[in-house]
Amino acid sequence: MNKLTPEQLDMINRLQPFFKERMGEWKHGDPCILNGNEDVYCTYCVKGNIYNDSVYKKAILFPKVFDWTYPQRSLWCMVDWNKFYIEEQHGAIDVHKNTDEILCLEYDPFTALLKALCEQEGV
Repeated sequence: MNKLTPEQLDMINRLQPFFKERMGEWKHGDPCILNGNEDVYCTYCVKGNIYNDSVYKKAILFPKVFDWTYPQRSLWCMVDWNKFYIEEQHGAIDVHKNTDEILCLEYDPFTALLKALCEQEGV
């Protein structure tokens, strides 16, 4: 994972309630920000629920772009594709609202999906 940008961190923070609801309990390998360290992955689980661990209570959880083991916990599967569609042009990802209005033009799928989720959830 690359270092997160301030824009990505802002969107991740705004989407925290949504992510916690959709992702449920933490799983081994979940990306998170712990004590300011952005490149941390959940490696410590107590009976599948680390929310009770005092260190991890302060962690910021966010999903992977796509999770092959638990697809429903990934950014891609959280987007309501009835409201958006994407096009690829010269390596850039255009996320459109179904009104054909362009929501964003990004070269990074992670950022494009975060922007779509912020629009979808109104945060």
